[in-house]
This record gives sequence, structure tokens and C-alpha cells, in this order.
Amino acid sequence: MAALAHLLTVDEVAEILSVAPYTVRKFARDGALRPVRLAGSQRLRFRPEDVSAFIEASVS
Repeated sequence: MAALAHLLTVDEVAEILSVAPYTVRKFARDGALRPVRLAGSQRLRFRPEDVSAFIEASVS
């Protein structure tokens, strides 16, 4: 359960990337940003390291 505490929400990722939550969902849908789906839920969560990798790939 502690691992879930370190996952970021769509809103948190949107704030980090300075984009709208819709854009984060689009990145996930398009495969550009890998989401984690919680069991029994449609809500998306993101690993901080995946967000960092996305930022690095976007900058280079």
C-alpha cells in the first residue's frame, strides 16, 4: 500500500508539466506517458520516474 502513496494523480502531473489534465490523459491514451491503473478503478496514476523520463524525452 505504501507504493500507492508515491503515485501521482492526473492533476499533479498536469501541474508538474504545466498542462491541462485533459492533456495528461491524452498523453496516456497516445502512449507517450505510461499510466498505472488502480485495480477496480478507471482512475489513472503515474510513477514519478515515468513522469521524469517523459520530461527528459521531451527536452531532448
